[in-house]
Amino acid sequence: MKKALVKLMTAGMLTCILVSPASAASPAGDSAGIPYTSYNYYYGDVTKPAEINAFYDVETVLTAARAGVEPFQEINDICTDSGGTLYILDGDYRLRGEFSGVKDGDEILSFSGARGIYVFGESLYIADTEHARVLVCDTSGTLMRTILLPDSPLIPEGFLYRPIKVAVDASGYVYVLSDGSYYGAILYSPEQEFLSFYGANSVKNTITQALAKLWKKLTATNDRLANSASRLPYQFTDLYVDTDSFIYTATGKTPDSVQAGQIRRLSPGGKNVLE
Repeated sequence: MKKALVKLMTAGMLTCILVSPASAASPAGDSAGIPYTSYNYYYGDVTKPAEINAFYDVETVLTAARAGVEPFQEINDICTDSGGTLYILDGDYRLRGEFSGVKDGDEILSFSGARGIYVFGESLYIADTEHARVLVCDTSGTLMRTILLPDSPLIPEGFLYRPIKVAVDASGYVYVLSDGSYYGAILYSPEQEFLSFYGANSVKNTITQALAKLWKKLTATNDRLANSASRLPYQFTDLYVDTDSFIYTATGKTPDSVQAGQIRRLSPGGKNVLE
């Protein structure tokens, strides 16, 4: 087995660790070695989990002890670059190496509270949630640029910019998810210019709901309409770019009895093309 170079990044620090073959875990080999059961949800009169065979075998397990670092506190995000280097965003916020912040000249920018990380080429994108920005730096921690909330009439008034996930496609287009936003991902050009919102979830109405909405519009007073609650689409909780630059999005648990479209594959126009 080849030695693996693992880069571990915590919220405020980054360190490089060389994992030797002696510390590597052995592959599971077959499904009999999987130390857990798997399940899916059965929808009927009562929604309940149903036990099923595991889809995947465990090949190896990476622990903090195996990597030679202090125990992980809260893994917020994880990604790999094209060379197989693994980046882990851990909500520990304690120094684990020389990457204690992003270097901007003589200033060190903290990214405590960051919730997303993405590697594109030699650039590291950090969704610095609590500081309302995306930091773009090289792998040594030197700031290259900062992506802020766009100044555009397309951005709703009072929009709260809290980046939680960021991804970049093969052409250099940047997709940013902002916590609490149901408009979809914020799309930037390779030149960091704001283009549009991308791929928002839609609200599905039954025929009964559509008729009730129409009746409310015809009969309700202005005061009653002003005080009524609107059904808003659910926000994305994660996104991923595949090798063909298709964007996959994940939506968190919803109160719908049957959750459809939790995982979506979006076309360049932002439409779901995953059956």
